[in-house]
Amino acid sequence: MVGPLFDASNPLSWATGEGWYWSATRPTILYVTSGSSLYRYDVSTRQMDLVADASTYFGSNRYIWQTHVSNGDTILSGTLRDGQTYESLGCLVYNENSALFSFFAKTGAYDECQLDKGGRWLVIKEQLDDAYDVDNVIVDVLTGPASDVDGSGWRARTLGHRLRLHGRQ
Repeated sequence: MVGPLFDASNPLSWATGEGWYWSATRPTILYVTSGSSLYRYDVSTRQMDLVADASTYFGSNRYIWQTHVSNGDTILSGTLRDGQTYESLGCLVYNENSALFSFFAKTGAYDECQLDKGGRWLVIKEQLDDAYDVDNVIVDVLTGPASDVDGSGWRARTLGHRLRLHGRQ
């Protein structure tokens, strides 16, 4: 396709594209966030399909930010933010196969969350102990138990802020 992604009358034609990214396995699919919704946009057919709308579960005054999708294109994660204050509230996970949301409320100074390529493991990055840098909470998306991985005086144990768990950043 040559030319703009969206017709000039589409509000997304003026969007910056920040946070949009290509599917890891479907070369014509671009993931697009807009407010509380995440869409799959096929650039070859110009077909836009809703993947998930967080407002149906979290309310209309919320939006999603910093989304990530598994390589299988069925599990997504993202930061849930307040639409008025822009405060990060925590991390959401959506399973497209079951049409269910999970939510992990922030417990410290929240940074972001990311999925691994398979969509099973979630890393929540937030400052939990007021020492060093960002701490990490690892969540098994299938079973739910979480464990803290923190610096505890040895910074090498804390995962890097820009860890590329699934190569989309």
